[in-house]
Amino acid sequence: MTTMPFGKYRGEEIEAIPTSSLRWLAGLDLRRDHAREVVSARLRVVSKRNHPDVGGSHGALVRLTHVAEWLETVVGIGSAS
Repeated sequence: MTTMPFGKYRGEEIEAIPTSSLRWLAGLDLRRDHAREVVSARLRVVSKRNHPDVGGSHGALVRLTHVAEWLETVVGIGSAS
């Protein structure tokens, strides 16, 4: 699972972080482009670690993608492409 890399919830799984905290984070003086960039970059890093070609599993990669999509929806940044 993906964990929060910083702040009060550092090390906790993204799914366990209160929605209100994720919305607060999204409302900081960050532009949506930067938020999208952060989510996309983190997804790439974690995806590479969990990819089946490097010893990860297909299931882990699918779960990671679902978490990233959920986070994008909660934070309100749309699809990270």
